[in-house]
Amino acid sequence: MSGTPRDQSAWVLEEFPDRPNAVRWTYQITDKDYKEAVRQTLERWADRDEEKQ
Repeated sequence: MSGTPRDQSAWVLEEFPDRPNAVRWTYQITDKDYKEAVRQTLERWADRDEEKQ
């Protein structure tokens, strides 16, 4: 599914030596992933707006 980065090798783990319990996982999305995420978000917002009416 586009927008769902399932490839574990694509994730980058960043650790902070001064904060041993803090980590950050990042994933670089492609333009295609971004467009699909925006489309899905707009679709959810439209559905939510319809429910309010």
